[in-house]
Amino acid sequence: MTLTTPGPCDVTVAGTTARWQVYAATAPPKAKNVILLIGDGLSLAHRTAARAMRGHTFGRARAPLAMDDMPHTALVGTSASNSLLPDSAQTATAYSFGLKTAVESVGVMADRTPDHFDDPRAEGLLELAKRKGLARGLVTTSSLVDATPAAFYGHTRQRYDKAAIGGELTAAAPEVALGGGAQYLTPRGTRGSKRKDSRDVVGELRAQGWAAADTAASLATLSSAPGTRRLVGVFADGDLKGLVERRAGRAPAQPGLLEMFDAALKVLGRSEKGFFLMTEGALIDKYSHELDWERAVMDTLEFDDVVARAKAFAAQDGNTLVLVVSDHAQGASVSGMVRDELPG
Repeated sequence: MTLTTPGPCDVTVAGTTARWQVYAATAPPKAKNVILLIGDGLSLAHRTAARAMRGHTFGRARAPLAMDDMPHTALVGTSASNSLLPDSAQTATAYSFGLKTAVESVGVMADRTPDHFDDPRAEGLLELAKRKGLARGLVTTSSLVDATPAAFYGHTRQRYDKAAIGGELTAAAPEVALGGGAQYLTPRGTRGSKRKDSRDVVGELRAQGWAAADTAASLATLSSAPGTRRLVGVFADGDLKGLVERRAGRAPAQPGLLEMFDAALKVLGRSEKGFFLMTEGALIDKYSHELDWERAVMDTLEFDDVVARAKAFAAQDGNTLVLVVSDHAQGASVSGMVRDELPG
C-alpha cells in the first residue's frame, strides 16, 4: 500500500492500533552516484593500529588514513532489537533496509515463527535503486551469500540459509556482483565441490546477459571492455584471501578488494542514470574473530586504499556521495609507546 498524505496516520491491524508518521517527499537528490564502503568489524582501534603500522615520527602518523579527513564524522548505533551483541546480518540490514531487527536476520523484520522465510519484508536500497533506474553493485572479500552482502538482497530470519540466499541473488540481479561463494553460486565451485541444495546462480545470470569472471585476469579484461554493463565474478569457494595471503602468493588468481572496486566503478560508471555501489572489506572482521591482528590491520589498510580511490573518483566526478561506515566494531586494544631513539 502507499500512504500519500504527510502527517500522523493511525494503522489498525487485528484490533491493535499504532501511529505511523508519513513524511513528505524529500528534495531532489544532490548526488547521481552513491558509494557505500563498509569496513566489517572496523573499530577506532583498527584505524589506530593501521596508522601505527605505517609508522610515526615524533608522535605524528607519517601517512594518515584516507578515511581520517572525511568532511563529516559521526558515531552510528546499529545494535540489534533483541541483543546488545550485534552481528553483521542485522547491522548491515540497518543500513540496507533502514530498520532495526534481530541478530542473524537479513532483510526482514524478525518474528518468532519457525519459518525463516515468512518474516515481514521492507524495500531495501537495491530495490529502491532499481526503482529509481540506478545501476547497482555489490563487492565483497567474503562470500556473496555472507551476511553483509546478503543483507542487501536476501530476506531470511537466518543468515546461514546460504543456498536460499544465493537463489535470491538471481532475482535481485545487481548489475555488478563480485566476491566469493562459488560453492553456493556455481555448478562445481572453484575446487570441484558444490552443495547439493545450491543453484547455478552464475549460469542463470550469464544466460540473462551478465559477463562472468572467475580470475583477476578475466575480471580486468571484462570490466575494461566498453560493452560490459553487467558483470558477475566469483573467485573462491568461500571467502577470498586477504592482503597478507595474496602478497605471499597463496592466491595468485584472486583479485583484491581494490581491484574489484576498480572493476565495479568501470562497469557501473557506464550507467547514464547513476549507480549505487556497496563495497565491503569483510576480512577485517574475520581476522579479528581469530585475533589475527596483523592480517586484520593489513586488510584495514587495503580498505583504506579503496576509500582513497572512492574519494578520488568523487572529486573528479563531482556528483558522487561517498559514505564510509562500520557495520559493527570488533573489540581491540592498542597500547604501547613510540621510542624514536631505539632501533627499529
